Amino acid sequence: MNYAYLKQEGNDFTIMKINPGENILKEIMKQVKKIQIKNLIVDSASIESWNTLTKFSNKNIKLEIDGNLIKNMRKIKTSEEINHLRKAGELTMRGMQVASEVISPGMKEAEIVAEIEYSIRKNDFGRIAFETIVASGKNSAFPHGSFPSKEIKKGDIVVVDVGAKYNHYCSDMSRTFVVGKTSIKQKKIIQTVQRAQKEGIQGLKDGVDAKYVDNVSREIINIEGYGDYFVHSLGHGVGLEVHEQPIISSASQDKLVSGNVVTVEPGIYIPDFGGVRIEDTILIKKDSIEKLTTGINNFEL
Repeated sequence: MNYAYLKQEGNDFTIMKINPGENILKEIMKQVKKIQIKNLIVDSASIESWNTLTKFSNKNIKLEIDGNLIKNMRKIKTSEEINHLRKAGELTMRGMQVASEVISPGMKEAEIVAEIEYSIRKNDFGRIAFETIVASGKNSAFPHGSFPSKEIKKGDIVVVDVGAKYNHYCSDMSRTFVVGKTSIKQKKIIQTVQRAQKEGIQGLKDGVDAKYVDNVSREIINIEGYGDYFVHSLGHGVGLEVHEQPIISSASQDKLVSGNVVTVEPGIYIPDFGGVRIEDTILIKKDSIEKLTTGINNFEL
């Protein structure tokens, strides 16, 4: 990023111009001394960077490293951030709608990805938050697999994972489709994941432990006998990055609070058969939740 761009984008901040060849950390410490900062916390630093900071510091400046400082600040979204996340959700749903319309026997996964991403990119300066996943047939058993040259066949399960970005803020959504008539086994797995997601979303509340939500959703999958095939955490925070805190997992130490934006994405992945994942991005409010992605629930195409 150049200086002119940063001046435009960061109008609420003081933007420093560093000339080629200048030591960036040295110049930062000059500004720290100039405005008489007494406590300086950095979220990460290499040994070389830390040594440079201490070299150009003085006894009046207290230096600390806190790797969670920025991460914790980003957990709770402002109203402006939420508006950007809503827009990202709208673009993501648009991409998923296109997926549900174009998936058909004979199409390659790469062709479906192209249609999805084009529908996002051509509207309102939308961007892609991550590489779109379209995984079909047995390959859908890989949670984040995508095999561009594979052709869709009748009877295939197709997992689609789409994320759009608007004004730097991300969204994340997954749906599972079946091309043609759904088999008894496919239907049971999809309905199990649907119930697990529904219960997980209902568990999202201000003040609740994140691991409780994971356990609520996971228990439904366990009862149906698919516990060994739910191989990832239930969800994660979404914001400037598509994966950030808080984490919704059985080992999470996070507590969910109003202003968190998280995913709920239970999945079942059976080797040599296929996988199912259903995911939405959700805002937690004081007394309710708001789904920032929704709809497109008919899994038979």
